[in-house]
Amino acid sequence: DALDREAARLADALTTVPSVSHHDHAHERAPRWPMYVFLAGAIVCLTLSAACHTLACVSGRVSAIVWRVDYVGIAGLIVASFFPVVYYSFMCMPTWRWIYLSTTVFVGTGTLFVTLLDRFQAPRYSPLRATLFCFLGGSGVFPIFHQTFFTWRVVPTPIVYMLGMELLMGACYLLGAVIYSNAVPERWRPGAFDVWGHSHNIFHVLVVCGAYVHYRAALMLMAWRDHHG
Repeated sequence: DALDREAARLADALTTVPSVSHHDHAHERAPRWPMYVFLAGAIVCLTLSAACHTLACVSGRVSAIVWRVDYVGIAGLIVASFFPVVYYSFMCMPTWRWIYLSTTVFVGTGTLFVTLLDRFQAPRYSPLRATLFCFLGGSGVFPIFHQTFFTWRVVPTPIVYMLGMELLMGACYLLGAVIYSNAVPERWRPGAFDVWGHSHNIFHVLVVCGAYVHYRAALMLMAWRDHHG
């Protein structure tokens, strides 16, 4: 209900945008399931992350298990993030919609399979795991620029707003990764940030910020589809 109310509020702001849809379809509500997929992915990712950070100190065996569970949550969030943006953007292009979504699920499954293998759990493979996840998330560039090129030239749409929000989301994730990989600020004052304010704290805050920015972009696209059909 809260999601519908927010979408209705955004749709009201789009009443000045001319609709090119047929009038009998212009006010049909867009499907909600792509947004629910993303929200479920975010909830699962953050829940598994909380469980991982709580239980990783129990023992070496438990730590090895929960870190893999954390990888499952990360891959799930990345794949789920594609669903609302791709679905609502390519709602009138079903072939491209399912090409992008099926490709994302396939690549995400492959990435997860590689990161869960025993041979890639050693610390020296951390850059490889990070690269795979970055590649998975970076593949979103293709549908985003595709929809920007083909959609915003047809009618005035919130695609430009979505593009700006997605770039902001990428900046949040990238900044978090850079801070985490460079151990800032604890590298400057060892011991001063053992509990609060260390790079891992900052990284997780930026992940939540990035997920929220993505949610706002997807919500605008959903409201746009509610208005235009």
